[in-house]
Amino acid sequence: MKKISVSFFVLVTLLGQSLTTNAQTQSPFNIRQEVQEIFNQSEGDLSLEELQELAIGEGTDIKVAYQRLYQAQKDVAVARAQYFPYGTGLLFNYNAYAVWNTLIIVELITSLPTKFYNVRKNKNLRTAQAYGLTALKENIKNEVAKFYYNLLKQQSMLKLAKIEYKLLQKLYGVQKEHVLIGLINDSELLKTKQRLNSLKDDIFKFESYLVREKEALYTLISQGSLHFDHFSLKPIRQKLTHDSVELSLDMMLESAIENSPELDAADFMISAAFNEKRSTQWSLLSFSGIGFGYWARVNVSQSKLNEMYFARERAEDTIVNQVYTRVSEFENSINYLKTEDDILSETTHFMQTNFELFESELISLDKLLEAQILYVKDYRESVMAHYDSYISYSNLERAVMGQLNNISQPKNYVDSLAIASEDDALDGETGELLASQRKDRKLRVWVDTKRAESIDKVVYQFDTETLKDMTSTYKQGRFEILIKLLKGTKSLSGQYQIYYTNGKTEIRNFKIN
Repeated sequence: MKKISVSFFVLVTLLGQSLTTNAQTQSPFNIRQEVQEIFNQSEGDLSLEELQELAIGEGTDIKVAYQRLYQAQKDVAVARAQYFPYGTGLLFNYNAYAVWNTLIIVELITSLPTKFYNVRKNKNLRTAQAYGLTALKENIKNEVAKFYYNLLKQQSMLKLAKIEYKLLQKLYGVQKEHVLIGLINDSELLKTKQRLNSLKDDIFKFESYLVREKEALYTLISQGSLHFDHFSLKPIRQKLTHDSVELSLDMMLESAIENSPELDAADFMISAAFNEKRSTQWSLLSFSGIGFGYWARVNVSQSKLNEMYFARERAEDTIVNQVYTRVSEFENSINYLKTEDDILSETTHFMQTNFELFESELISLDKLLEAQILYVKDYRESVMAHYDSYISYSNLERAVMGQLNNISQPKNYVDSLAIASEDDALDGETGELLASQRKDRKLRVWVDTKRAESIDKVVYQFDTETLKDMTSTYKQGRFEILIKLLKGTKSLSGQYQIYYTNGKTEIRNFKIN
């Protein structure tokens, strides 16, 4: 009789439990809706592009690199001053019949070739520094992208872990009741308690990782800890696939080599080393070059030139290897994401089936909760693979130096424009280079801008040695220069650098046909 009473008590307890917990049990739809809230966007969320722009504009590394570029610009001015180092005033203070007057003039004349190549060397170094600044910007944008995706990943992991923790707490409460009525023993309850403690520890770790990621990001963009609450990032719901990269491997290799600022910088370093060698060779004509160490200096300059050639070759090999590596990493990340999504699909079906069984009172609540916990875990793995694939995509995009789905829009783009008549030259987009030709073979070139007040100056550099660098400040809103073309000139190419008042600089190549 006592055994029958106990069994009856168990049945009544389970029935009462099922009736009272049905209202508290979430359906698969509600669970899926809750976990997908991690992709909800809010007003004011920063996109990746906005965060990158903030990093480039505010980053200390960019400001330091800009100062190095400014110093390189001044080195050119110093080198030009060496053409006439003594100044006309000093010359005319000497007696016209004094021997030193003759020697100074001889030194000025005979040292001109050396100083000419020295100027060219410093111009090459300045341009190499400018391309180095471009490479630094791309590296910072890539680092910001990795921080961006990692932050979104850590935020998602934290939210999903808290959802899983709530489900585990429900499971622990159900199992405590089962222990009281003898359905399970204490060891099962202890295992669930250990799972709760372990997950709680994971939540603390996720919170710690999130703070560290934020600190690193704020350091990168030169923001202090006071701005912690001012940033919210825009989650990314769309998943990448193999089709997200439309370029073939050959096209990616071609784009990486053609648009690499590192290789451009290496090319100008070679030119600088070559001009340094020529400057050393021509120093034989001047007083400074006379001596037994002349050939040693020439050999050293040749060795530096060889070193630059080898450095350029090594840089190209590194770029090619990076493309192969990044392509492999991206493909592996997509394969891993697909595997996790397949597992999640099976887990979703398993959770749905268990809910239907629970509704039919064929399984107990703890079995349903276990299925829901498993679903949240697999969803977490899928989200992690999702953001990791974006990190791989960003790394590949940096290696290729161009859009992976549109090779015609490389990051290191060239403005190509045709000559227009004086009347036909129309204003273009901000920062666009425009030109018009006059009847006297003079060419007007200007930068159209809607933000003239934010620009300090524009420096024009030309590939031909017949034209010196030209600097233009604000003139009629167009930062205009006037170029006298030589007879037979069919095209003109070079680059122009826009210097902003906040320290930023923008470099663009151009070709005028």
